[in-house]
Amino acid sequence: MTPLLSTDQIARLRDAFRAARYTRDGVSERLGPDAVAMCGGISAAEAARRATHGDALDTLIRLFLCGQTVPAAAADAALDGVDALTEDHNDGVRAAIEVHPYQDWWIVADVRPDLRPERRTPPDFVMCAGPVSTGLADATVRREATSALDLGTGNGIQALHLSTHITTVTGTDLSPRALRFAATTAALNGLDWELLDGDLAEPVPGRRFDLVVSNPPFVVGPARTRLLYQDSGRPSDTLARELAALAPRLLTEGGFLQYVTSWVHVRGEDWADRVARWIPPGHDAWIVQGSVADPVTYVDGWLAQSHDQDARNRDAWLAWFDTERIEAVGTGLVSIRQTATGTPSVRVEDLPQEVDRPFGGHVLDWFDTQDWLREHAGTGLLAARLKPADGLTLWQAATHHQGWQLTRQVLAQQSGLHRAESADPLAVNVIGACDGVRPLGEVIKELAAATDADPDALASAVLPLVPRLVERGYLIRSG
Repeated sequence: MTPLLSTDQIARLRDAFRAARYTRDGVSERLGPDAVAMCGGISAAEAARRATHGDALDTLIRLFLCGQTVPAAAADAALDGVDALTEDHNDGVRAAIEVHPYQDWWIVADVRPDLRPERRTPPDFVMCAGPVSTGLADATVRREATSALDLGTGNGIQALHLSTHITTVTGTDLSPRALRFAATTAALNGLDWELLDGDLAEPVPGRRFDLVVSNPPFVVGPARTRLLYQDSGRPSDTLARELAALAPRLLTEGGFLQYVTSWVHVRGEDWADRVARWIPPGHDAWIVQGSVADPVTYVDGWLAQSHDQDARNRDAWLAWFDTERIEAVGTGLVSIRQTATGTPSVRVEDLPQEVDRPFGGHVLDWFDTQDWLREHAGTGLLAARLKPADGLTLWQAATHHQGWQLTRQVLAQQSGLHRAESADPLAVNVIGACDGVRPLGEVIKELAAATDADPDALASAVLPLVPRLVERGYLIRSG
């Protein structure tokens, strides 16, 4: 795919950015770290207020971060004569295309609609980095691998992250224009990706990858394709189901598929069971729901952030939710891994509000734990050496009636996923007795002796509890 700029223009632009310190560090020092967290991290007005030095860096900030018109001579000097990124406006020039510092890279995208309110947003508008795309990057598993596929690559932000640990990166997109933006992002950062035109995996028939990621257009509603970065052309959450179904034909053995998406909560159905049915046989899956919104909140939220002048009709959109018996929309992360042996595990759950980052480490830990639990299934757990997670806390509640009566015990994690949930007395006693030195079998025998219980009966009660305690992170493997 051909970039928007020539090889010479790319080289000159990169050198000009470095010379002006139009980088994450340079802009952070000038505007503050919140300015480069993602595109539009601070308001254009605030960025302009802070850019008061009158140098090349200020010119680039005013052009690309503020959407302002600057003198043509200043832009020419700051961009080393590369005028393909600007357009004449009033008595100067303004950005025709944005380039944003992002981490150690630059991202090429369309000018944000809020900086061009007079323009109608085109269907093939290319977004810059936002909280969903940076969230997916944070959740992606980071392990060295040979090949990765970015479905719906857009400006190329996921491909940038993939390039740090993947040898060969392939990106697909339904929009040829978006692919040209991605090619420009790659070239500006000295990277080379295979970029293919087509819907989802259509451009890569018969090929398999170690890692597949996607930030697809997942707005829930009737079938529509007004804006390609929002609308998939499929009704409801059909696209999310289609992505899950791609796993068997896209993944290498042990490969991962990860994507952010939304799913509907249908009246009278368990949403978790419904989403779990998307997972194809032979695959482990961990699906976490980060937020839930009722239809009114969901629709109003999208309309508030939409810059589409041909916005959806609110009443018709809400009427569609009623017709489809949809009472809520959940949004979260789907992580799927091809499983070579054993019975696959599929877990669907709500994500705690407080989670240590990066989240990708937790994803990898969850799948590694499934492997370990399969290897130690049943009585195989008796030889395992387990211990409580670091910082694990036990909260107890009691009522007073002729003495204190314990009514509830809650296990709470102080790090990691910060889970907190009720635990029965047996689980609490097992966790307290595990020290990481003695095998679980010995721990059970000692508990039986201390409580005058039958060891075999106690083992039969404990063994079904332990896999959940390990999976949830309350008990961890010693060493």
